[in-house]
Amino acid sequence: MTAQRIPPQLPLLFQPSAESVLRDAQRTIQESTAVWDDVVKNVSPEQANIENTIIPIAHIENETMAVNDVVYLFATTHPSEEIRVASKAAKRLTDNAEVDRYLRNDMFTLVDAVLKNTDEALTHPETYRFLVKHHAKFAENGCDLKGAAKDKFESDKKKLKSITQQYLTNLDDDQSGLWFSQSDLDGLPSSFVESLKTGDGENRGKYWVNMKKSHHERILKYATSEQTRMQYFIAHQSRMPANIPLCHEIFLLRHSLARQMGWQSWAKFKMSNKMMTSPDAVRSTLLDFKNKSSELKKKQIADLLALKKADAPASNDQDTKLFLWDVAFYKKLLQEKSYSIAAQSISEYFELRTVISNILSLYGRLFEIQFEIVTCDVAQYLHGDQSSATRWHDDVFFYSVWDLRAESSFLGYIYFDPHPRQGKYTHTGHFNLQKGFERQGGGRKYPCAALITNQAKAVDGKPSLLSPNEVRAIFHEVGHGLHNLLSVTKFARFHGPKVDRDFVETPSILFEFFLWTPDRLREVSCHYSHVSTELEAAWKTANPTAQGLPPQKLPDEMIEAVIYSAHDTLGDLRNLHFGLYDLAVHDPPSTEALEHMNICATYNQMWFDTVGVHGGEAVGDLGWEWAHGESVVRLIMGDQYDAGYYAYIMGRMWALDIFETFFEKDTMNTQEARRYREMLLKPGGSQSGWKTLTEYLGREPNPGPYYRWLKRSS
Repeated sequence: MTAQRIPPQLPLLFQPSAESVLRDAQRTIQESTAVWDDVVKNVSPEQANIENTIIPIAHIENETMAVNDVVYLFATTHPSEEIRVASKAAKRLTDNAEVDRYLRNDMFTLVDAVLKNTDEALTHPETYRFLVKHHAKFAENGCDLKGAAKDKFESDKKKLKSITQQYLTNLDDDQSGLWFSQSDLDGLPSSFVESLKTGDGENRGKYWVNMKKSHHERILKYATSEQTRMQYFIAHQSRMPANIPLCHEIFLLRHSLARQMGWQSWAKFKMSNKMMTSPDAVRSTLLDFKNKSSELKKKQIADLLALKKADAPASNDQDTKLFLWDVAFYKKLLQEKSYSIAAQSISEYFELRTVISNILSLYGRLFEIQFEIVTCDVAQYLHGDQSSATRWHDDVFFYSVWDLRAESSFLGYIYFDPHPRQGKYTHTGHFNLQKGFERQGGGRKYPCAALITNQAKAVDGKPSLLSPNEVRAIFHEVGHGLHNLLSVTKFARFHGPKVDRDFVETPSILFEFFLWTPDRLREVSCHYSHVSTELEAAWKTANPTAQGLPPQKLPDEMIEAVIYSAHDTLGDLRNLHFGLYDLAVHDPPSTEALEHMNICATYNQMWFDTVGVHGGEAVGDLGWEWAHGESVVRLIMGDQYDAGYYAYIMGRMWALDIFETFFEKDTMNTQEARRYREMLLKPGGSQSGWKTLTEYLGREPNPGPYYRWLKRSS
């Protein structure tokens, strides 16, 4: 960005202290309460309408979200433990205050009067949707309950929020890991092993492997020792014993709250305002997928088991079993044998910063937008002496985003926080750092997207290299970021990915299928030896006998190998396992069934029944409680994918329908991308997801493309 191109909204400044975080949260609570009090004081039910009751509430909600979303990001990303703790305390304050507000009968009386007296046909569609959603939230918070019943609901609701936050905090603060010897780590890339912390004392000569995603993927994919893979896999599943009792407590509280509101189960309550309104319909769709993928599952398991038998024959061939900790290793081995290409050689074409830059370039051409890196010099020009505060950590880098279809049309900012650190969110995800909305005095608040990942840092001149799956994950999360940046809504609560929760994954999953095409894979790739003179020297040092550099772009045979690996029935079935487990705990046949449910055994039994690969239950006498994977599941335990994990299966079905219909023949069709941007991304959640999807498709969605995609792997 040149000095002359000043965005209408300067980058955020991140200068929190523990005191300021709590102070900001308290201020937003006070400001919201003041607006609500003012409406109640000055408006009677007979006078209540959109303008004097709903619009003031919408505007204060917009402004407080702009503050609180930054605080919520600090809770899982800020390097200071003191600020993370304060941010989580601030979130508890704002969560509890929201419960209190939506328990107010005085305000509900006004909102109810507005809803009864408002003609939908004469009201702006997004404003009417705000009214309907706002009205429903009072019932969701027990406003229609009385006396002791209302007090119990309020207490249970706040308790649920507190326990859920504790569960997630435990995962964020996880420091667990295992010590392994050099021989235990045979097969791992030398650059990875050399990056590990080494031990002393009784652990001298050993290496510390943590439980973060980048370590997890590499151990299971590369370690040749089955003992190492098994030991690590089981430890990874059971790394959070403090969460084991919290799981059942959370499920019971959710179920109780649903029953208190008159719903039979938490799933029936949560789905009441989604695209898929019935747990039975969702379960039927998921089981249909399970049945239709049965033969593909059997074939993939047979292929991997045959490879294991050839690789590590047992004294009795019938004794050889394929285990969950074998799958990634033998999938990699199968790919290498099929294409005579080492998986690590493929990763050399995916250097982290280059991949991100190339992905943004690709998205830029498709949607006719431009990403401009905000360098230190640019930040200095925009913010002067405060420029160092434009990032919350030294690892963070960010871009301003501009619309090339209109001169100097600013869209917002996108931030990247790529490396793991203590207390940071441990997965890969998109955060609505700030949502876009129409300001009360005119103009817009522009959105800010934050992409949080956990790729290993470059060490000692050696690059940070990604597996194709890690590239896919970044592609996916940038897709969420684009949904944030290209959405235009009146209200923050509907901005970008704030759509019906079972539709939220569809746009991002769509973009994954762009990656699995030869042209786009080639475009995103670049061998690290071509990235910089320093990395060229590093490659030559690692390959002293090589004649010349490798090709700059991913060769055709490697592209074929990567696309082959993208068709993964077992991976899809793992998502199905999460979806079915989610329904089992959130839509039980009765309260008594949930009370007596062995959550751990249910989780593990459903895993085997769905995926068809053995876990620890087939080792010795460990039984179905061989590990506590239920205690480390993040999405189902939060407040967004509970009774909604099926979005990853349904979203894939819908995304493939869109891809096959509009983009498969030409993934860079800018005319179709304009239509997609206008009809599917721009509305955000300002209308129902079903309306958005069916109007864009011109029909109801069809699962056929999904099953055709799966069959390509056979």
